Amino acid sequence: MAELPPDPRWRVLVFEAHQVVRAGQRYAWDNRARADAATVVFQQTIAGAGELRGGGRTWRAEAGMALLFAYAEESDYGVPVDLRGHYVLRWASLTGAGVRAHWDWLRARHGWAVPVTGAAAAAADRLFADLVAGRPGDVAALVHGLDQALSHARRARLRPAEAAAEALAADPFRAVDIARLAATHGCSREHLVRTFTARHGLPPGRWLARQRTARALDLLRGTDLTVAAIAAQVGLASPHVLARLLRRGTGRGPTAWRGG
Repeated sequence: MAELPPDPRWRVLVFEAHQVVRAGQRYAWDNRARADAATVVFQQTIAGAGELRGGGRTWRAEAGMALLFAYAEESDYGVPVDLRGHYVLRWASLTGAGVRAHWDWLRARHGWAVPVTGAAAAAADRLFADLVAGRPGDVAALVHGLDQALSHARRARLRPAEAAAEALAADPFRAVDIARLAATHGCSREHLVRTFTARHGLPPGRWLARQRTARALDLLRGTDLTVAAIAAQVGLASPHVLARLLRRGTGRGPTAWRGG
């Protein structure tokens, strides 16, 4: 297991690029005993299978899949009782302001055991190659690669307006042009707005404002990130745009919320 130096950004705390759990070896961990709720874990199966119990069910990750879990939550993991061979895996513990919220978002949409393909596989390979070479890995690329690959697979099964609505809701903290998004998916802006509103109960603009406001307040009250950094994390162009959003939605600007 390797440890990396502290970094204020999203970062890897510890990792293992190639771990072998031999058949019959005890391998069982309980996340309730781990106190740091800001830490999440990406655990990818190379061979065999891993098993995670959490979120009201049991999740199994065969080769080419990954388990997504977090510390200080009601979950535990190990190997399936029917596994006869070795469990070969690689994993990384990730932390940083906002990473847990993104992780929970991914799991709520896609589950706690997910295929690692496309952009996710490429980002995971780069991450571990960098870590082994002693370079800081790009955690943000892994998180967004997972979202991109999983959302793409999900949207491939949907009609154009439904796929566009999925893409919009999948990452409310990324800057987006709704008309351009609709055109990319082959539907009109109006059709996208109607579909999105039917699914979420609000038009896209109001729904995005709520998500971004709530996330910005969490970061203002729970981190020492600059207002500019928080604006960027929630998909806004500048601190001034963030200030307008907060004042319109809450009656108070960033400085007042941070002070309070």
